[in-house]
Amino acid sequence: MAFKLAYTLEEAAEACGCSVRTIDQQVSDGILVARFVCEEQIILHHDLEGWLLGLPATLQRRHDSGTTIATSMETSAAGKVFRTPEDVAPELGLKPTTLRRLCRQTGICTRLERNRITLSKEDVEAIRDHIRQRAAVAGEAEGLDHFATCRS
Repeated sequence: MAFKLAYTLEEAAEACGCSVRTIDQQVSDGILVARFVCEEQIILHHDLEGWLLGLPATLQRRHDSGTTIATSMETSAAGKVFRTPEDVAPELGLKPTTLRRLCRQTGICTRLERNRITLSKEDVEAIRDHIRQRAAVAGEAEGLDHFATCRS
């Protein structure tokens, strides 16, 4: 079966079975790449296919409160395993909220969705290194007497 090289947003939505709004939102969030021909956005076939392959393979269900629940470990199309802060925090000796805040401050995380923080193995190692460096700096500061007077 022959496929098109590029799709308009409407054609892309029809080709992958989702709404134009979903495609437009993914483009706006920078998750799906769109290019411009004159003033019209187009999506290349391989970009659309890559986006589809990167979607989660597990069904996500919503609680009554509206929060999304997914499995604690997910695998991307590239075979990388992603873990939630709730799973990683205990092994780092942190609370999940503290780990999420640290991820936002340092930028060390992978976001599979707009507001959902996930961590790859490399992200966990980088966070662990960051915590060690922060502890080393704090340890050096403990040895200083901040109230000592200087002698001339």
